Amino acid sequence: MTDRTFTDGGIAAINWIYHSYNKAKPYITRGLDRDTRHPEWTGRLLNDLGRPDAGMYNIAVTGSKGKGSHAILIAAMLQKMGFRVGLFTGPHLVDFMERFRLNGQVISEDTFVGYVDELKAVVDRWTLPENEYFGPVGLLAVIAAKWFADSETDINVFELGRGALHDDVNQVQHIGAVLTPIFLEHTNELGPTYADVGTEKAGVITDHTRWVFTHPQTATVQAILQSCCAPSQSLFTLGDEMMVTRASLNGSTCTIHVRTEYGEYEVHLPAAEYHLADNVAVALAVAQRAAMDKRPLMTLPTSLDVTDLSLPGRLQTVSENPRVVVDGTIHGRSAALVRNYVQGFKSLGHNRGRVGAIVGIPADKDGVGVLKTLADVVDYVVVCKAHNPHLQFDSTFDDVARELYPDATFAPYLEDALTIAREKLAAQDLLLVLGTQSLVGDAMRTFGVNTRSIWRKPSLIETRA
Repeated sequence: MTDRTFTDGGIAAINWIYHSYNKAKPYITRGLDRDTRHPEWTGRLLNDLGRPDAGMYNIAVTGSKGKGSHAILIAAMLQKMGFRVGLFTGPHLVDFMERFRLNGQVISEDTFVGYVDELKAVVDRWTLPENEYFGPVGLLAVIAAKWFADSETDINVFELGRGALHDDVNQVQHIGAVLTPIFLEHTNELGPTYADVGTEKAGVITDHTRWVFTHPQTATVQAILQSCCAPSQSLFTLGDEMMVTRASLNGSTCTIHVRTEYGEYEVHLPAAEYHLADNVAVALAVAQRAAMDKRPLMTLPTSLDVTDLSLPGRLQTVSENPRVVVDGTIHGRSAALVRNYVQGFKSLGHNRGRVGAIVGIPADKDGVGVLKTLADVVDYVVVCKAHNPHLQFDSTFDDVARELYPDATFAPYLEDALTIAREKLAAQDLLLVLGTQSLVGDAMRTFGVNTRSIWRKPSLIETRA
């Protein structure tokens, strides 16, 4: 490590991560990612550092929804198989260090600051055009790659941002690629059509990629994926090479039965993940492929117990009596999973209680789809904003809420919405807190949720320094 520059700790180091972008911001024209972003600078930094990613077994995850849950599930399953696993995700919910994990535990602030010091010494040698910059998430991905290499991990999982082809994290060389369901989203940045969005996401398939696992996509996107795969690159699609054969609930846990290229297997998880069965199937198939690549002679476990896994902000129970569940829902399609959860909650004998929802979705997301999807299972709704000045919240969804919900109220922020909701709640009720990741983060802080580990019993998980 270099001599310390950021002697005052993590805040100064985090601020530096955004320095290059903030300096270029006045000169950046708005437009499509392919015209405005320059992820090649991340690649050049990796080159200057000796390509710490090149000798590692890395998996990249992209898509429109569920990237984080897939990344965490893959990492958790690999760890349960006995591998030492690095995990890079974003954005964070409460603690900036959540973006970097080793065997489920976050990086220490002191270690992070040390890597920022080292990276700054390299970045300072470069002079960029005034309208170009080192992407903040790209800088973080470089730190993750270096930390994982220094920590001698076996396998690493990297969650990408909104795209792939012009995404900084995609500069990290990866053997595996995973695509979650792709929606028509971020059209101002990725392009207005499914072909545009699909092309950007399919950029996760690079010359270094050996295999690709995907959820079923629209015909347009599936065709793009197939065209991007060279004969030497294997493409696996949920429903063909892997599938859920059965799913069952058992009190506080669930069991997902999955058929993969290696045979029949089962995964035991917290009950909330019952509604993520397809994600579990893809994650298991990915983890098995990576495991067999690393250890061809290993015997895959026929049963994986990850009931001690906690997916932060993904149908996560943060309080009981009444139960409060938080989920990062911003699309109608993801709200369908929440709808299934509510129906399951009622079928387990909770049908006497009422269901309320606090919804905080930015104006550029599918708030209408969320409200419509939940209208027949939610009794009342409170619409609010998140404490994030960079997100635009307005009255876009207010009229829809009034039309769909006889009991619809409006509040400035989550704490105000909770005050309103608590006046309506009884012990047997269910309260949903749904919205953007910033709102999820607000909820995690409000309810004092520990986000520093993906495990409920982190002390039992080995995490060599």
